[in-house]
Amino acid sequence: MIQLLIDLLTPIFTSMGVSTTDVQTYVNMLSGYIYTIIGLLAVAIIVMVAAHFLIKKERVTWCAGARDLPGFWPWPLSSTLCVLVRFITIFRPS
Repeated sequence: MIQLLIDLLTPIFTSMGVSTTDVQTYVNMLSGYIYTIIGLLAVAIIVMVAAHFLIKKERVTWCAGARDLPGFWPWPLSSTLCVLVRFITIFRPS
């Protein structure tokens, strides 16, 4: 895999005046970071796919009408507004 990356990067950097040996040295020095980034991307993809398939249930929200607010309302404002309306309707004075 590192060799594939070296093969992809060598033509780009040799056209800028960097030698092939330098490209190989730098990529080999950074190989630990490269493997870590690839591993983290794989974990992130697995978590997203698992969340997609495992969380298919109907969501319980504070305010079912939050999705019906106009599109120009940012979600923190609409969520705060829904919580405020819910609070007022539950704890209103008699």
